[in-house]
Amino acid sequence: MTDQVFFDVPLSAQFADGAVRIELGIYKGEMKDKKRNVSPGATLVTTLPGILQLQGQINQLVEGLVEKKILTKKDSAK
Repeated sequence: MTDQVFFDVPLSAQFADGAVRIELGIYKGEMKDKKRNVSPGATLVTTLPGILQLQGQINQLVEGLVEKKILTKKDSAK
Protein backbone atom coordinates (compact mmCIF):
# COMPACT_ATOMS: atom_id res chain seq x y z
CA MET A 1 0.00 0.00 0.00
CA THR A 2 1.43 3.41 -0.95
CA ASP A 3 -1.31 5.78 0.25
CA GLN A 4 -0.14 8.51 2.60
CA VAL A 5 -2.25 10.53 5.01
CA PHE A 6 -0.91 13.87 6.21
CA PHE A 7 -2.07 15.39 9.49
CA ASP A 8 -1.00 18.16 11.85
CA VAL A 9 -2.63 17.08 15.08
CA PRO A 10 -4.44 14.08 16.58
CA LEU A 11 -7.92 15.23 17.59
CA SER A 12 -9.04 12.25 19.67
CA ALA A 13 -8.41 8.58 20.33
CA GLN A 14 -11.00 5.97 21.30
CA PHE A 15 -11.18 2.23 21.81
CA ALA A 16 -14.43 0.61 20.74
CA ASP A 17 -15.50 -2.69 19.21
CA GLY A 18 -11.97 -4.09 19.52
CA ALA A 19 -10.39 -1.30 17.46
CA VAL A 20 -8.42 1.84 18.26
CA ARG A 21 -9.62 4.89 16.32
CA ILE A 22 -7.53 8.05 16.13
CA GLU A 23 -9.15 11.10 14.55
CA LEU A 24 -6.61 13.25 12.71
CA GLY A 25 -6.85 16.97 11.99
CA ILE A 26 -5.32 19.43 9.55
CA TYR A 27 -4.54 23.07 10.31
CA LYS A 28 -6.52 25.42 8.07
CA GLY A 29 -5.96 29.14 7.58
CA GLU A 30 -4.00 31.55 9.70
CA MET A 31 -3.67 31.67 13.46
CA LYS A 32 -6.25 33.80 15.30
CA ASP A 33 -5.92 34.62 19.00
CA LYS A 34 -2.87 32.30 19.17
CA LYS A 35 -5.01 29.38 17.94
CA ARG A 36 -5.18 27.61 14.61
CA ASN A 37 -8.35 26.43 12.93
CA VAL A 38 -8.38 22.66 12.64
CA SER A 39 -10.42 20.68 10.14
CA PRO A 40 -11.04 16.95 10.39
CA GLY A 41 -8.63 15.02 8.20
CA ALA A 42 -8.77 11.24 8.33
CA THR A 43 -9.28 8.45 10.83
CA LEU A 44 -6.58 5.92 11.65
CA VAL A 45 -8.05 2.57 12.72
CA THR A 46 -5.94 -0.26 14.11
CA THR A 47 -5.95 -3.15 16.56
CA LEU A 48 -4.52 -3.07 20.08
CA PRO A 49 -1.37 -4.94 18.95
CA GLY A 50 -1.09 -2.49 16.05
CA ILE A 51 -1.23 0.57 18.33
CA LEU A 52 1.40 -0.96 20.64
CA GLN A 53 3.71 -1.61 17.69
CA LEU A 54 3.12 1.95 16.48
CA GLN A 55 3.98 3.29 19.92
CA GLY A 56 7.24 1.31 19.93
CA GLN A 57 8.21 2.62 16.50
CA ILE A 58 7.38 6.21 17.46
CA ASN A 59 9.45 5.83 20.65
CA GLN A 60 12.41 4.61 18.57
CA LEU A 61 11.99 7.51 16.16
CA VAL A 62 11.89 10.04 19.01
CA GLU A 63 14.99 8.50 20.65
CA GLY A 64 16.82 8.75 17.31
CA LEU A 65 15.82 12.41 16.95
CA VAL A 66 17.03 13.09 20.50
CA GLU A 67 20.37 11.42 19.73
CA LYS A 68 20.72 13.61 16.62
CA LYS A 69 19.82 16.65 18.77
CA ILE A 70 16.82 17.46 16.58
CA LEU A 71 14.60 17.11 19.68
CA THR A 72 15.46 17.65 23.33
CA LYS A 73 13.97 15.81 26.28
CA LYS A 74 12.38 17.67 29.16
CA ASP A 75 12.26 16.14 32.62
CA SER A 76 8.72 15.82 33.96
CA ALA A 77 7.85 18.23 36.76
CA LYS A 78 7.27 16.24 39.93
